Amino acid sequence: MVTKDPSHSGLSGIYGQQKAGALTKFEPFTVAGYPGVIYDPASNSPAGLCTMTVGLRNDLTYVINVNLDSLKKPFADSCEVGKKVAGYVIQYLQKGGH
Repeated sequence: MVTKDPSHSGLSGIYGQQKAGALTKFEPFTVAGYPGVIYDPASNSPAGLCTMTVGLRNDLTYVINVNLDSLKKPFADSCEVGKKVAGYVIQYLQKGGH
């Protein structure tokens, strides 16, 4: 699922959560030249779940949640799938959303 960041805190909000020790997973990455972070605020997230946010501007990010069930998990990494989706979203937006 891809959604606009509901918190409106942008990537700085995620970095702030990391600095405060509120995240159990924090992995910065770049996709198509845009910064992103794979993160998890919970210590008991289900296997196969990956949450990431990608920054388009200082005040605009979008969140991607990928949840692969146990049958697909051995064949695909949910965070790698999410990064591919993030790249597709950026391509879509660069073409004007058409």
